[in-house]
Amino acid sequence: MNAKFEFKLGMEFNSLREFKDAIIEWNVVDGYEITFLKNESYRVKVIFKGKCGYVVLCSQVGNNHTYQIKTLGTKHTCTRTMKNKFANLRWVANFAVVNKLQTTKKVTLEDIMDDMRKNH
Repeated sequence: MNAKFEFKLGMEFNSLREFKDAIIEWNVVDGYEITFLKNESYRVKVIFKGKCGYVVLCSQVGNNHTYQIKTLGTKHTCTRTMKNKFANLRWVANFAVVNKLQTTKKVTLEDIMDDMRKNH
């Protein structure tokens, strides 16, 4: 995922966890801070703390086991933030360390820290 990635109306996910992980990754990379307004077993509604009105709603598709983006705001008008509560230990472990370990045999803490400083 990179800064040019965009969610599309109708995009489908296998689970709400997959959707949440994707939107968290996208917003940490882009520098937006989000809030999960509705976080239920069949739908998730995401709003942005910058008060720009950008909303994303992902909910279950009928009786299927897939989830689809059914509401998607237009462009962001809020500014980038440097503090993001989702850029936490879980995010670093899942999206930085695991990827690095999959491509390199030996990884040091300094390698991970340098990679995080360069890319995020």
